[in-house]
Amino acid sequence: MLVISAINLRGAKVFFGEGADVPCPEADTWNDPLGVALELEQRGVDKLHIVDIDAALQQGQNNVPIIKEIVRRVKIPVQVAGGIRQLVQIDELLQVGVEQVVLGTLAVQYPNLLYQIVRNFTPERIAVSLDILGDQIRYLGWQKSVEMPIKIFIRMVESQGVNRIIFTDIERVHTMQGINFEKIKEIAEYTRAMLTIAGGVRSVKDIQNLEKLRRYRVDSIIVGKAIFSDNMDLLNQIQKYRRTRKS
Repeated sequence: MLVISAINLRGAKVFFGEGADVPCPEADTWNDPLGVALELEQRGVDKLHIVDIDAALQQGQNNVPIIKEIVRRVKIPVQVAGGIRQLVQIDELLQVGVEQVVLGTLAVQYPNLLYQIVRNFTPERIAVSLDILGDQIRYLGWQKSVEMPIKIFIRMVESQGVNRIIFTDIERVHTMQGINFEKIKEIAEYTRAMLTIAGGVRSVKDIQNLEKLRRYRVDSIIVGKAIFSDNMDLLNQIQKYRRTRKS
């Protein structure tokens, strides 16, 4: 199970607030995104998931210069999400070394473009974000919802050649309440694509539970706030768990 660390960028800072559309308290803000990324790499995360909140909400300047610097400096893979709605943006990010671009709003509003995007940039470099609040698919920084059954959306996305879906359980984001295993299993049963999970991770137990869903192509988990709690002790626990599994 790949462990991916989320880095949410807003106003050139790393933050963890209540949600993508809610300003975070200063206590939950870090001023050095590059330093955070380098420390996460040093502590053994497998991959970085960078979300450009300013771009997603279309507020102020985007954080692309910071993202480019992080990609240039770290050696682990980086995927980027947030406000990517044009082919030129996808090309720019991939050209600087981003491993994978995550499309959310574009996939909801213009799903027929996905085929061209996947064909142009290859399936390995494109993922679609499935952000769920209750039974609603949310987009535009989680501010709007689309009236479409989740199962139909997933089938439509897959028909365009997408083979990676990132499922975010919005109700669990930043809560550290633990993952909603049954909800994740329900989503996993809908799709034939590889699945990355985000939302609610609290402990190594969440990773252990997700490993039960490997046969449903669940192969990775995005961890946000839990990593930054207790001086990143969760990463120490994860490394200990991995060593135990190997022995």
